[in-house]
Amino acid sequence: MTFSQSIHSALVNNYANFSGSASRSEYWWFILFVTLVLIIGGFVIGFVGAVMSLSMAFMFMAFGVMLIALISPMLSVWVRRCHEAGRSTAEAVLVFVIGQCAALATPFGGNLIEFSGIFQILNWSVFGIIALYTLYLSTKKGTTN
Repeated sequence: MTFSQSIHSALVNNYANFSGSASRSEYWWFILFVTLVLIIGGFVIGFVGAVMSLSMAFMFMAFGVMLIALISPMLSVWVRRCHEAGRSTAEAVLVFVIGQCAALATPFGGNLIEFSGIFQILNWSVFGIIALYTLYLSTKKGTTN
């Protein structure tokens, strides 16, 4: 599957489709697309916000709208990728939610939930384990690739 086919599949054909499967190429091309959209979108929002002297709250809301628009296709392509790797929908959603919550508590994820001491160490441990498990599942050979 090519880059454009992956984007079309995830955003048009399977925006909130949690059944079926997604190939490794579809998953990785779509993750690249999401990463580029968030980086470029964040840069544009920051640049426009600085030029127009917009408040940080407005810029966070604009970035939040981008995230909300992409959360359903990200979750659906992840669930379909897990199906391809032989995992259940419940496991896929649980890994996704735990990973996103752990990411929000890391300084790189925005540090929206602030932990200190042992809780921060536990959070980084959970984040690392989920990241490695996600990498394992997303690279596991499935039935169609």
